Amino acid sequence: MPVPRAGASLAEGGARHYIDPEASAHDLRNDATEWLQCGRGLTGLLAGLVHESDTVDCAQLALRWKRLEH
Repeated sequence: MPVPRAGASLAEGGARHYIDPEASAHDLRNDATEWLQCGRGLTGLLAGLVHESDTVDCAQLALRWKRLEH
């Protein structure tokens, strides 16, 4: 995955997460768990919105999602 350039907006892949160089393995695992829980919540929200919508093109959504993974 490419590293976002300095000053990039969130839409341009500029999301950042600071990792303390002094962090222990326990701290890093806790951070990872929080990110996974956040991802699970957002995925659930998206799934609920798609399920309730009559206008979502599921094939197009799947293609766009696939592009985000790479």
